[in-house]
Amino acid sequence: MRATGGNNLYRNLVVNTYGACSGDGTWNSHLKDPISSIQIPEEPGHIAIEVHSYWDAGKFAAQKADIDRLFTNLDTYIVKRLGVPVIIGEWGGGTNDDNDANVTFAGYFSGKAREAGIAACWWMGLSDGSDRIVPAWTMPRTKDAILQK
Repeated sequence: MRATGGNNLYRNLVVNTYGACSGDGTWNSHLKDPISSIQIPEEPGHIAIEVHSYWDAGKFAAQKADIDRLFTNLDTYIVKRLGVPVIIGEWGGGTNDDNDANVTFAGYFSGKAREAGIAACWWMGLSDGSDRIVPAWTMPRTKDAILQK
C-alpha cells in the first residue's frame, strides 16, 4: 500500500486486531489474546491499532475490574510494546437504552479511555432511527455521560 503512490507513504494506516477483538468484554473465550500477539506491518509512525470493546452495562459493577484490565492491556501490549496509538473504533454497553446502567457504564468507560489517551467511538444508538433525520439524541443521558468525563 505504501508504494502505490500519492501520499500513501505518509497516510495514517489503521490495523485491526484479529476480528477487531480487544480480548475483553463479551468476546468468545478463544478471542482473548489478539492484542498480545498482534504485529504491525511496518515501523511505528503513521500507523495505529484498532479494537472493538463491547460490554453488558447491566453488569458494570462486576465488570469494572475487567474494564480496567482492558485499558492496562492496551497500554502494555500495544502502546508500550509496539509504540503505536490505539483507537477503540466501536464500544458499547449492549443495549440502546438510555437507562442508568448505560449512563454509568458509558461515563466510566469514556473516562478510562480519555485517561489512557485512547480515542473511543460509541457504536450505534446515540442518535438512531428517526432521530437521525431530526437530528436528535436517542440516548441524551448516555451522550452527556460520555462527554462529561
